[in-house]
Amino acid sequence: MAQDDLNFSDIAFLVVEADANFRQLIAGILREFGVGGIKEAESADEAMPFLTGGNVDFVLADSHLSGVSGFELVQTVRANPENPSRFIPFIVMMSHTPMTHVMKARDCGANIVVAKPFSPAVLYHRLSWVARDERPFIVAPRYIGPDRRFKIEGYPNGVGRRAEDQQTDVGEEAGPAMTQAEIDAMFT
Repeated sequence: MAQDDLNFSDIAFLVVEADANFRQLIAGILREFGVGGIKEAESADEAMPFLTGGNVDFVLADSHLSGVSGFELVQTVRANPENPSRFIPFIVMMSHTPMTHVMKARDCGANIVVAKPFSPAVLYHRLSWVARDERPFIVAPRYIGPDRRFKIEGYPNGVGRRAEDQQTDVGEEAGPAMTQAEIDAMFT
């Protein structure tokens, strides 16, 4: 597997996964990527000392942990301004990926989701994506995490709410809109 130009040798990873076999499998994959330091925890409670100690650079956390979920772990770390790990990347791993769970991961402040089981190539792709991600980090009253917008193209005929939003032109009107009767007819 080509590993581009990423060097993980100085990155400390924390793998938070209840299943010991899967946790060890992920650690083995990370070692193959050249990761220098790998810490393991089977629960959010076990992970917190690593996260509050500030000696972790990247977290892979399962969404379904006993006690505190992976979603709650991300949200707790992000919400604490005193936590030295507040701004580190979080990848949430999940076995079931309905849109509601993906949105929950996004809304809790996770950088990205990876569906289990995954291949080493998929994990490397996600790690690479997060490493190269240039989205700004947002700290707002109801959300703390990376900007949830992946593609910022601006707003039609005006500037958006953020200074870095760009203006874009949507063009001329193509024709009259559909009437309500036409819309209703489509659904019958």
